[in-house]
Amino acid sequence: MGCRWVSFLNMYYIAPRLKAKACAPENSAAGDDTSQISKAVLWRSAATIYVIGFFVAYALGPILTKLDRN
Repeated sequence: MGCRWVSFLNMYYIAPRLKAKACAPENSAAGDDTSQISKAVLWRSAATIYVIGFFVAYALGPILTKLDRN
């Protein structure tokens, strides 16, 4: 769980500060596209982890209980 928060911290706090200090490459649009893709992947992976956790915590128990009774 801690790694996920470190990823968000890196994506939204540390990386923009480092990017501002770095020299701009000739094709800065490619870096912006990569950053947007990285953010999308980060949010999608976090959402997937939460959905799986919700399923295991709240839905799997009743499903297994119902299957066990049959």
